[in-house]
Amino acid sequence: MGTEQSPKAWVLSMPPFALEDLGVWLERANETSSENILKFRRNGKFTKSVGKLEFSVRGRNKNKIKDFHLLPDSVDVPIVSKELRDDLLSVAEDDIEFAPVEIRLNKENSIERWALHPINVIPCVNLEKSEVRKWIVPHKLILFFDSLAFRPDCLEGHQLVRNANPLSQVIVSERVKKVFEKYQTPNFCFLRDYELKEDV
Repeated sequence: MGTEQSPKAWVLSMPPFALEDLGVWLERANETSSENILKFRRNGKFTKSVGKLEFSVRGRNKNKIKDFHLLPDSVDVPIVSKELRDDLLSVAEDDIEFAPVEIRLNKENSIERWALHPINVIPCVNLEKSEVRKWIVPHKLILFFDSLAFRPDCLEGHQLVRNANPLSQVIVSERVKKVFEKYQTPNFCFLRDYELKEDV
C-alpha cells in the first residue's frame, strides 16, 4: 500500500511492552474505574458523570512513572499530565475532554493525571482498500483487519477522533501529533495506517 494513498492522520500507539520494559506500569485500582474506562469508547461528552479514575502503580521502580507525560491505561485511553492536557486543549478544545485520574504510588503518595476522551467516534477505515476478515456472530458483525487504509477525510475536520472500528484507535492530526511530540518519551509513538500490522 503506497504512502501516497494515506491521509494526513496518525494513530497514537506505543511500542510493545513499553512500560514493562522500563519496569513500571499501571493497573486499575477498583471495579468502578474498570467499568468507567469502558465508557471512553462512547461518542459524545460524558466525563463529568464518571468522576475520578483510580490506578495503582506496579513494578520495581514506581517513582519512574512521574517521568512520563503520557501513560496508557490501555492504548485506547491515554492518561496525560496536566501540561500535556493544557497544550492539547489549546489546539483541540472542541474535540476532547478529560476525566481526573489519581495514580497511587503507595498508601501515602499519589499523583494526579488526566484521562483523554475523544468526543467524536468516526468510521475512519476505507473498507475497500483494507484487508478485512469478517466474523459473523448472532446479531453482530465483527471485523478483523490484516491491514488498514484510512479514508482521506477520516478526521472530518477534527483534530482528534476515535476510530469507530477498531474502537481502540485514537487518530490525530499532524497538529496534535506535534503537541504530543513536545513531550516525547519512549513509551509512545505514532503510526500511519499502512504501518499497522495484523490484529489491529
